[in-house]
Amino acid sequence: MGQLRQENTGEIKKFVIEQIKAEQKTVPAETKQSETERLPQLKPSILAEKYPRLKEIDHKLKDQNNAIFEREKKRDKLKKELSECTSIFKGGRRKELQQEIDNIDVQISNMKKRLSSIV
Repeated sequence: MGQLRQENTGEIKKFVIEQIKAEQKTVPAETKQSETERLPQLKPSILAEKYPRLKEIDHKLKDQNNAIFEREKKRDKLKKELSECTSIFKGGRRKELQQEIDNIDVQISNMKKRLSSIV
C-alpha cells in the first residue's frame, strides 16, 4: 500500500512539472507577439497640439504650489517657536516672530490668488 502511494505521488509530481514546463514555454511566445505588434501612429488631435502649453502651465502651477507649501512649513515652524517663547525677557523676540508670521500669511494669500491667474 505504501508503494502505491509513493508511485501515485511520483506520477503527480511528474505531471505537475510537465505542466509548469509547458506553461513556461508558452509565456515567451506570447510576449514575442506583443512586442512585434505595434499600433499605427495616429495623427495628433487639436488638444494634443496644444499640449506643450498645457504642460508648461502645469509646471508653473506645481512650482507655485511647492513655494506655497514651503512658506506654510516656515510659518508653522515660526508659530512653534513663538509658542515656545514664553519668558518675560523674550517680549521683543515674540513681536519679531509675530511680524514674520503675519508677513508670511500675506505672502501665502497673494500666492494663492496668483494660482488662478496662472491658468
